[in-house]
Amino acid sequence: MMESKSIDPRIVRTKQLLVDAFLKISREKKLSQITVKDITDIATLNRDNIYAHFTDKEDLLDYTLSVTIFKDLNDNLSISNVINEKVLRNIFISIASYIKDAAKSCELNSKHFATKHINVINNELEDIFAIMLEKQLSGASTRYHCK
Repeated sequence: MMESKSIDPRIVRTKQLLVDAFLKISREKKLSQITVKDITDIATLNRDNIYAHFTDKEDLLDYTLSVTIFKDLNDNLSISNVINEKVLRNIFISIASYIKDAAKSCELNSKHFATKHINVINNELEDIFAIMLEKQLSGASTRYHCK
């Protein structure tokens, strides 16, 4: 019998509190001025919580960008079974919109965030396209039988 690998809701909640706190403080301070204490004070958690999930504030930044970009893409797209011009256009419009909104909401850190965005967006796009290709290929394999 296989065990269910569900994520502990306390972990999800803790990570979300840290992400929200990080986003809030990044609107008020430059990244170089943000401390772990600033983040944990806003999140109303003790500093051990941040280190239980992240190595440092840069790791939290990477995670924050990843989940916010992924959430934005999921809110604006459904991962299609096919890759076509319309799907690609929607992906890139969604990414451009996200970057514009993120730069506006975190003006103090927009330069630093922009560099991180590129890496995170590349990783997310790789994942999205891999899923789409897998769906497209699995659909094709049911239609075509090799002899």
